[in-house]
Amino acid sequence: MWSWMVTGPFNLSSARSGSLSFDLYLDTEEGFDAMSVGASIDGFNYTTFIRDTDTNGFERISFDLKNWGSLGDLTTRSSVWFAFIYETDSSVTFEGAYVDQIALNVDTGSGLNLLINQVDPGDCPTLRAFVSVTDGQGNPIQGLQGSAFTVNQNGSTQTFTSRPATGSGAALATTLVLDGSQSLGGSDIANMKTAAKAYIDLLQAVDPVAVYHFGTNIELIRDYTTNRANAKAAVDALTNSLGRTSLYDAIVEAANHSLAIGGRRALLVMTDGMDNDSSASEQQAIAAAISAGLPVFTIGFGSVDEDVLERIATQTGGLFFLGASSADLAAILARIGTTLGQQYVLSWPTAQVNGGSQTVTIGVNHQGQSATKTATFSQAGTACANGSACIEGPTTLCLNNGRFRVEVSYVDFAGGRGSGQVAPCGVDDSGLFWFFAPDNWELLVKVLNGCGVNNRYWVLGAATTNVGYTLNVTDTRTGARKTYTNRLGVVSPAVVDTDAFATCP
Repeated sequence: MWSWMVTGPFNLSSARSGSLSFDLYLDTEEGFDAMSVGASIDGFNYTTFIRDTDTNGFERISFDLKNWGSLGDLTTRSSVWFAFIYETDSSVTFEGAYVDQIALNVDTGSGLNLLINQVDPGDCPTLRAFVSVTDGQGNPIQGLQGSAFTVNQNGSTQTFTSRPATGSGAALATTLVLDGSQSLGGSDIANMKTAAKAYIDLLQAVDPVAVYHFGTNIELIRDYTTNRANAKAAVDALTNSLGRTSLYDAIVEAANHSLAIGGRRALLVMTDGMDNDSSASEQQAIAAAISAGLPVFTIGFGSVDEDVLERIATQTGGLFFLGASSADLAAILARIGTTLGQQYVLSWPTAQVNGGSQTVTIGVNHQGQSATKTATFSQAGTACANGSACIEGPTTLCLNNGRFRVEVSYVDFAGGRGSGQVAPCGVDDSGLFWFFAPDNWELLVKVLNGCGVNNRYWVLGAATTNVGYTLNVTDTRTGARKTYTNRLGVVSPAVVDTDAFATCP
């Protein structure tokens, strides 16, 4: 005979740790009767701990929610049921089992959660970090001012601006990566389609979405589009007849493809996580997402490899969920939508430019609570890393393969102020500025490579003017700046600085 007591479901996804505790009195026919305590993530299948020896009166029993047998860490789950099960063969009468003072103890830590969803180095030398801040229950904390945050890049404190990421020009590009391998059942595919189309419905009209299917091969079914009907049609084309599972290869391809669109981006992967056919490794998939500045949100279906999907999500600034039921999917999609829809964007000019891996640590303080996260990113392939962060413009001169940005401002005898205008001369290391008329050149500037002479770049200048000016020359590779000035009413002397910049070549 079996007796069951079931309670739940409980949302433990915001917990950092926790326990299930209760008082147990057990008087049974030892070896024949038993008391079991089980947990389930679908409400049907339970992973249990069994006790078949009597207690000495009431004993306090406690189970760690982060280590529940084959289910592993329950604190990542959005729906958890608990069951108390008494089994007896009824051959001998004993008092049986008594359970009292049941307590589900959950620690949400500080109650303040911070995610660095994306670091975007594409607009160099300006870096942008997209972050989300939630309370202990996963609700977004809105209205935070810049003073609530701190930014530290490679150990150096940064001066930054902060604003909500939503608004004009803040479109979110999502890449849906859907598993069509044979390891998934028909119901899993149906749930996946439902979830993907529901996510598309959450997007704003300006938010583009791309759809990949993967199995043995990876196929881009629909490139980035804001046409919802076309995107949903691409989702509906998914079947579970695509062979083996190339999950890691799919993430690498989708991450690389996302670079073409830039800006705010996210990768949403729906899969069982059972990779058995990729050329890329798990770490290479994670590295590709990090290099692309792309948060990966993973939803597991079928017989899920939870550890893999959780590592991919947490190491890239995303979140992992288990899509066990339609109710879970609704909550999961709402959580992802909230995370991406209520981001803050922190922007700062960086003087630390190279093509390798870099780190940024962001902190947030709110109502006496704090949280800190560190993310890695790469500037490889950006204009900064290539030494061409300088962008030519009417008032900006770029010299020496675009490495040095040259700008000048002036003040005249009437108190008028302005920026020097570039007069192109077609020479890579030299340029001209005019102040008042295009045919009246005021200033010649050269940035010469003297590394072979004294391991320095030189700045040379000559002017035919007596107005006041300030000349700024910036090494966009290092952020170093040299400033040269002339006082109003003084005929400008020549600039001869053969010690200007020490970073060679």
